[in-house]
Amino acid sequence: MGPRITTAYFQGTILIPNITTGNSVLDTARASDLNYYTTLYEEEYLKYLLGDDLFDQYEAAVDALPPLGSLSAKWQALVDQIYFTKNSKYLSPAAYYIWFFYMKFNQSYTTNSGQAIPNKENAVNTEAWNKMVMNWNVMCEMTDVIREWLDDNIATYDTYSRPSPDYLTRINRIGY
Repeated sequence: MGPRITTAYFQGTILIPNITTGNSVLDTARASDLNYYTTLYEEEYLKYLLGDDLFDQYEAAVDALPPLGSLSAKWQALVDQIYFTKNSKYLSPAAYYIWFFYMKFNQSYTTNSGQAIPNKENAVNTEAWNKMVMNWNVMCEMTDVIREWLDDNIATYDTYSRPSPDYLTRINRIGY
């Protein structure tokens, strides 16, 4: 199953600059780096959201699609809960989850001499943790809405169970 999240999701408070319009080598590298995180973390988010059994069924349904095929109503309804638009903006808790880990691992860069933080001209580097906490908690709120929907539709999604331990819970400034 390939990722559904595209660069269009990374706007507003989860903006990652220069991933769609940049033509420089750095912009291309940044977009490639984001693709790596999307491939790795979108599936992880879905497993934490759906649990192993429902995720496996969902993945099998998506993988069985022929090119230009459409999902059954059951799976399309689930997709519409996870990936949606609001006021012409693409939204998904999976994008917030991916953004969180992208930011976490891009606070510094590995160089030949160790970890480094770029020194920007006309800018002051600052930590991103406050924004990361805020966006993580937004992701948790969106996840809670999906989980309530799954609970309300348990007859259709009978293999759904909340994973334990639950990694998709709110955090605070201290990290708990």
